[in-house]
Amino acid sequence: MEGSDRYARKSISLKLDTISRLPDWFFNTVMNRAERLWWEGCRRLIDIFVEFEHGRLQGLTHLSIIGTDSHELMDTRTWVPKRPVFKKLEELHMIGVDCQESCVDELPPGSLFNLKVLKVRYCYKWGNVLLPSTLLQRLPNLEELCCRFMDEIEYVFGYEALSEPKQSKLRSVELCGLYRVRSIWDGPAPLAMFQTLQILNIRQCNLPGSLFTSDIAQCLSQLTYINLQNCPFLERIVEAGNKKIILPKLKRLSLAELPMLYSESATIDIECPSLEDLDVLDCPKFSASIYDFKPEREVQLNRVSSQKPHCPIWRRAPIELSSDSFSTRFESDVRSGSSIDLSLVRGGDCGGYV
Repeated sequence: MEGSDRYARKSISLKLDTISRLPDWFFNTVMNRAERLWWEGCRRLIDIFVEFEHGRLQGLTHLSIIGTDSHELMDTRTWVPKRPVFKKLEELHMIGVDCQESCVDELPPGSLFNLKVLKVRYCYKWGNVLLPSTLLQRLPNLEELCCRFMDEIEYVFGYEALSEPKQSKLRSVELCGLYRVRSIWDGPAPLAMFQTLQILNIRQCNLPGSLFTSDIAQCLSQLTYINLQNCPFLERIVEAGNKKIILPKLKRLSLAELPMLYSESATIDIECPSLEDLDVLDCPKFSASIYDFKPEREVQLNRVSSQKPHCPIWRRAPIELSSDSFSTRFESDVRSGSSIDLSLVRGGDCGGYV
């Protein structure tokens, strides 16, 4: 089986609150052969780990989990797998999943070892750190991280000296709607995490002060694209200092709705010799010119003002997720390819959300 035909035959789409009651014959003939699973209605992340511990879903490489907005009281058991889980999994997508007692950061070594893509949105009871150091150490092959609208998150990465990653394959980070975020790192940032980063996309986040320390900025040798949008407290891209910062491969820099950016100083202390595009929208304090970045080629400058009143993100109304609209609202956002009737158990495309 090749191409799309191969995936169609090895993909499962489910819409139910639990899969534990499915008959054994279905698991043996269908579920255990699946490589891609789309599960809508899963209430807690721990449930999927339990199924794996019972010898099911061993062949999954792509997993998409859509939770429910039901807040009814459930068993809050604490459970940690005894052996590594989802060693073959390459992509994990989660929306609206209850992560309480899932003990993600306590998974046995080898769990999620091959995970390349992690995308989470509207998940709750996750904790204040998106990737604690113990979990980050278990994801040596992670290439793409996307986190949207997680109200509890204060730090994206955690830090413990004994768990500091020695190398990283992380190339893309997208953060959106993290209203309580204080910093990218909780504590000193291991420089190895940023040496492969190519794309950084941060929108609607209340990050204060500077985005990067000068030490981290010196490690961004592979960074090609930075997009910063609607971060009302962000003052600088790199903290002020005496070190010369060069982003040798940065080609595009997009800045939008950043009212405090360089409000204390108009000096740009970043050199971008490969810069090709500079987009500036509603950044009233940003007065730098193209030449401040010392480009070695012609740069396309797009500097515009929307002429609309600034709306701070912390005053925007929270997003309501009703039981009637939850599935409909996210189905088109999460799925790719042709539409599938999620009320049926059948093959389909289990692509994740963008």
